Amino acid sequence: MNDLYGIDPQAPSNLRDLSGLLRLFGPSDGRFIADFPMAWRSELRDHMKSLSDLNQKAVEEWLVLSQHAILPNALRYKPNLSWAENASNLREHATRLIGPAGKVSNLVEPLDQILTDPNAFPDASGALIPRTISAYVAAAKPILMVSRKIVLIDPYFNLRSCDPDDRRSALKAERHRKFLKALLEAAVQENQCQAFEIHHAIEKSGSSTDIKNELISIARSVGASAMAFSVRPVEEQHARYLLGLKNGLHFDHGFDIHNNQTENHVAWIGKAALEPLLKRFT
Repeated sequence: MNDLYGIDPQAPSNLRDLSGLLRLFGPSDGRFIADFPMAWRSELRDHMKSLSDLNQKAVEEWLVLSQHAILPNALRYKPNLSWAENASNLREHATRLIGPAGKVSNLVEPLDQILTDPNAFPDASGALIPRTISAYVAAAKPILMVSRKIVLIDPYFNLRSCDPDDRRSALKAERHRKFLKALLEAAVQENQCQAFEIHHAIEKSGSSTDIKNELISIARSVGASAMAFSVRPVEEQHARYLLGLKNGLHFDHGFDIHNNQTENHVAWIGKAALEPLLKRFT
């Protein structure tokens, strides 16, 4: 899940190679391309300038379609070295490093071999992950890295116990606060999110005002006060999601955390289901 690939912008030599490659990447697939070097799309566009005008138009269309599959990174890139030489910096972060056809090295695999290998791009659309804060935040990282708005949908999400005598409810609220704090802290580090919204079942987890006040308090504690916050109701039986503006994750068991080695099925939402969700919630 969240497999990152390093691709030399000079790897595809024609439109067929480019389309064959880019169709394998996207949030719903759980496979992403490292923006390495920065402005990776511009470098690839320059590399494809020798193609006909019609093919260049198709290149641009593919780059637009793939824009949400490209994730920023802060790794150092030395312009006096080749992409393959720079790729050593990316090696520990990337599932695979892909270079031009026919060029083989210990680090970088040639594009022609990759595209004909049926096992080169394993399914990364979801996984059973530990029900821990770190695992949840890691799963959400591609959303935090690119989205200006984040929407959490969970009818059972609770930041404050409705009944002070209900110890189970109080402990669950405490676990949710810890997760939300870590999520907002990670969002601050990525410096992309401008708005955060929670949809929950009010009758299950207190009033919207109570939830929003708790949300703002947590945000202040991690330096996220500049974000806009809102809280809205959702029907009690609604599924649990974390949405960005162009991508989204389904959390099968919601956002509660446990240290009992249990797992949560977390998966990227496919395009057909994602579109109506984004229309409704973002």
